[in-house]
This record gives sequence, structure tokens and C-alpha cells, in this order.
Amino acid sequence: MRTVLLGAIITTAFVNEAAAAPPPWCNVGGEFQGRLNVDFVFDKDWSKALFAIVVHTCQPDANSAKRAADIEAARQAWGKQFKMTEADWADAADWATTHAGFNEYFSSAFLSDKQRHTYSQLNRFEQFIGITNGIPNSVNDSLYGDAVYFVDALGPKLSEIGRLAYVLKCTESDNPVRLAMCDGDIKRLDRAKLLDEVRAENRAGADKMKIRVLLSQLDGKLATYHARVKKWRDKDPAYAKMFDIAERTRGEWDDIHKQHKPLVELALAMEDARESRSKKALDGCADKVRDAWKQAVSAIPASKLVGSDPDNWTFDSLAVVLGTPQGYLAGLATYSCLEAERDKERLVAGIGGELYNRPGLRGPRLATLSAIMNAGLVLD
Repeated sequence: MRTVLLGAIITTAFVNEAAAAPPPWCNVGGEFQGRLNVDFVFDKDWSKALFAIVVHTCQPDANSAKRAADIEAARQAWGKQFKMTEADWADAADWATTHAGFNEYFSSAFLSDKQRHTYSQLNRFEQFIGITNGIPNSVNDSLYGDAVYFVDALGPKLSEIGRLAYVLKCTESDNPVRLAMCDGDIKRLDRAKLLDEVRAENRAGADKMKIRVLLSQLDGKLATYHARVKKWRDKDPAYAKMFDIAERTRGEWDDIHKQHKPLVELALAMEDARESRSKKALDGCADKVRDAWKQAVSAIPASKLVGSDPDNWTFDSLAVVLGTPQGYLAGLATYSCLEAERDKERLVAGIGGELYNRPGLRGPRLATLSAIMNAGLVLD
């Protein structure tokens, strides 16, 4: 009888010990930055609840041990909201060991204005931060590049994490043109792919959790976005046409990115060289950009140039060429490569002037802006 009782006691002890063992995702090798009362596990504020859940799951005390089932239920609920797998909770644990409180904001310090940033080499999180906070401008370090231009310049290299940043930014607007410009990104955002990108990136757990939190907040922002779109569509047929223009333009640029891939890549490579101020990156670019420019010009029907001012033929012709997607990309590449020759070559100077004075056709978003401006829309 004693043997049986002793065996039962030992078995119960092992069961309790196993039940109390923290899950593997707790092993992040750091100390938690504080400890909230177990009641915060059930707080409606995600930041307090998440921190408390991690701490009381990984380092339970007497109170949390009694409420283990409720804490686990809360963890499962928040995990569902943030689309987290069991392994993803290691990111939350890592966050709790580096921050006393949780928030969803990224610091601009991730992209220092003391270094040069080439668009194509930014990783997914750097894309997000650049779109959200701005990228230091190579021409003037006190200025930051425009988010829409940057997203367009990335072209097919835009990650889903980067797209989320742009979508979050544009849903803050109530301008019908801006709403139309980002309509395609809202429709194309792939949330499953985005979460896979988050898992694949070699980033701190805190950074990964920030993206998950922001993604969880997206539906609320989209509800506001769609209400604003409906308001503008219902207000006047001209506003509704803006969204039709945006959809058509997005399709055209899908074809451009596929059919003119070498030109798209050349434009981005020249922008990288400009942003990095790398002489090496510009080596041998002159022949490439001149060939691209000739091809773009040769694709322009002669009828498009009829009526050009004979005394100002260069600039009139440039306006026509740069008014096409291929011409704009080729012109951008040409000027980025040969900017140092602008005082010697009238063509280079002319391209630079035209690029400066137009919204540009760098990609589907700015091309949408240009198309709306030139559509001759008239409000009722």
C-alpha cells in the first residue's frame, strides 16, 4: 500500500513539473523587462496583455500557476488575432526581454542619414521603414525621398512588408486622387505572403511583432478607406473615373514591368548609383543609357512630334518622349548616369529640366497621378 501511494505521489510530482515547464519559445536568452500583475493578461490593451501573457507563461508565479488555463486561452486568442504560430511566440518573448513596453512604431534611426541607401538593396524591413519614415535624400541630407516615388522605383522588388507600409500610409488620406493611387496595392496585398516574409527576415523579435500588430490593425483602417472611397464615388462621376483610371494604369504597368524588364532594371540601377554616389556603379553606364534612350525615342510615332516649336524643338520633343513610360524610364536612367555632363550636353540638361517639372511616370502610382491630371475630368 505504501509503495502504491509513494508511486502515485512521485507520478503526480512529475506531471505537475511537466505542466509547469515553460514552452520552448520562452528560451530567448534574456531577462524580461519588468513584470505586470497577472490581471493584465486579460487587459483589452494588446500591449499590456501581450507582455503579461509572455511573462506569466514563461515565468509563472503562484497566482499565474492557478490561472494557467485562462492565461493559455488569452494567449491563443491574441495569437489568432496576430496570426501567430506557436514558434512565432519566440518573437513576443524576445520583445519582452528588450522592451519594458510594447508599441508598433519604428524609429527612423534604422536608416541613418550618415550613410547612402540604394533602393534595390534595402531589405523588407528597411523598405517598410523607408516608406513610413522617409529615406535620406542623396542630393540634400536634410530632405527625405517621397514615399510614393520610392515605392514606384522598387517596382517588382517591392515586398509585401513594404506594400503594407504604403497601404497604411495612404489609408490616412481623404484625397480622392491619393485614394485612387493606392487602390491597386490594397487589392494586391497578400497577407499570408507578408507573414511568411516576417518569419524569413533575420530581425529582432520586437521588429517582427510590430509588423504583426500593424497588420492586425489594417482591417479597421481599410473600413475607413472604403467609406471614403464610396463617399467620393457617390459624390460625382468624375471621382469614380479616377479609380477606373487607376485600375487601367496598374494593368499597363504590369505589362511594362514584364515586357521592358531590362529598362526597368537599368533605371533602378542608375538610381542606386545616384543615391550611393558611387563612381564605380556608374562605370560603363553611358553606352547603356544612350542605347535605352534611342530605343525609347524610336518607339515614338513621328506624328506625335508634329507641331513642335521649331525654336524650342528639343524641349517640346523631350516632353513627348518623357510623357511615355519607356521614355521616362530611359530619361531617368540617362540623367542619373550623365548628370555630370549636363553643362556640356544640352540633351542631358533638357532631360533633367523636364524630369524636375513633371510628376513623372516612375511606376503605376505616379503614372496614375499623371493620367488623372491629363484625363480632362470635369466635375458636375
